[in-house]
Amino acid sequence: MDSDTGLSEETLNMELDEIVLEIDAPFGELSVAAIRAAQKHRDQIVSRLVQLIERAVQDVKDGGKLETNGHFLHCSC
Repeated sequence: MDSDTGLSEETLNMELDEIVLEIDAPFGELSVAAIRAAQKHRDQIVSRLVQLIERAVQDVKDGGKLETNGHFLHCSC
């Protein structure tokens, strides 16, 4: 169990996955609730947000067009 939140590791991971999905929404959609949840789980979610940045960089290098917000929101947490 995560001592800070009282959640099991599996439950916390599922919650973090949901938060990241909401944060990485299409441009124009901004989930304030997801950002606040990410802030609440800052230490646990940072690596997942870094992955969004890395994926966005790779997508651009591969000639793709970015259509989601996640890589912009890392600094908000």
